[in-house]
Amino acid sequence: STLFPYTTLFRSVGAMFLILASVTVARVVTSIGPEFAETGIFARDFFQPIYLGTSALMSLLATVGFMLVAMNRLRVQLEQQSLADPLTGLLNRRAFLNAHRQEREKMMRTGGLLSLLLIDLDHFKAINDTYGHVKGDEILVDFSKRAAGMLTRHHHFARWGGEEFAALVIGARPEEVFDLAEALRSRIALNDNPSLPAYTCSIGIACTASGDATIE
Repeated sequence: STLFPYTTLFRSVGAMFLILASVTVARVVTSIGPEFAETGIFARDFFQPIYLGTSALMSLLATVGFMLVAMNRLRVQLEQQSLADPLTGLLNRRAFLNAHRQEREKMMRTGGLLSLLLIDLDHFKAINDTYGHVKGDEILVDFSKRAAGMLTRHHHFARWGGEEFAALVIGARPEEVFDLAEALRSRIALNDNPSLPAYTCSIGIACTASGDATIE
C-alpha cells in the first residue's frame, strides 16, 4: 500500500502533539485554584476524563505516526538502493531503462531529439588481469566520478554493466552530442590520477527523433 507523503506525516504528528499540549495546558489551567490544592492536575472533575482520554489517544496516534515516518523513510532508501549501482552510485540498468521510457514518451508528445552514448572502458580485462580486480573497481569509480562531472543534470548517466556505461542526452543536436562524447573521451584519456593505471574509453553514439526507436 502507498504510504503518506513525508509532509503529511510530519504535519499529522505535529498536529497530534499540538492537541496533546493544548489539552495538557487546559488541564493545568482548570486545576489551578484552592479547591485543587491537594489533587492539582489529577483532580476528579469533568475535565479529567477528557484529559486522560486525549492523552492516551494522542500518544497512540503519535507512536503510529512515528512508525509511518520510519517506514516511509525506509521505503525511500530501499527504492534508491534498487535504482543505484552499488559500486559507482550511478543509475543501474533498471533505472536507466525507466528514464529512457519516460524520455521517449515525452519526445513522442513534444518532439525533439534523444541521443544515447554507450561507453566502454578499453581493454578492461587486461587491466583486471594486470592490476587486480580491486584496482579495476577503483578505475570504475574514478571514471564514474569524472564522467558524471561532465554530464549535466539534464542527462541520465548509468552503469550499463561491467565496464560499460550509458548516457542519455536530451534535446541536443547530433554534432553537439559528438562534441560531448569527444570531450569526455579526451578528458578520460588525461589520466590525472597518479594512483591509477592509465586507461581510455570508446564511445558509440545513436541519435533519434523517432519515439518508435527502442533502446536496443
